[in-house]
Amino acid sequence: DADIKASELKEEVTRLRDELDVLNFSKEKLSYTEEQLRKLKAKLEDIGDAKSALDREEKAHSASVEKIIVLENELAALKPLKRQLEEYKVRATDAEVALTECREDLRRLRERSCGLEGVNE
Repeated sequence: DADIKASELKEEVTRLRDELDVLNFSKEKLSYTEEQLRKLKAKLEDIGDAKSALDREEKAHSASVEKIIVLENELAALKPLKRQLEEYKVRATDAEVALTECREDLRRLRERSCGLEGVNE
């Protein structure tokens, strides 16, 4: 009876040791898994931050592209005006030259007229 009881207790101890080994292994796996989970959560948080940054960059890029389009349209509208301005500058220069020539002609005519008045007297 005692031998049977001792044998049963040995089997129970062996079974409990095996169970303890399994539990210790499971505990190690759990610790490893928890650490992996912590790292993945940190990566996920980083990805969220990166996504937010990317969203901000995309919005800024879109705003820049829109501004460039507006400026290009303004530039296209100004090109004919620039050509017209250049034409007006040329005309103004031509008009100044013509005015200077007219003044010179008028001065010569006045000199001649004064000279003729002196001869007539």
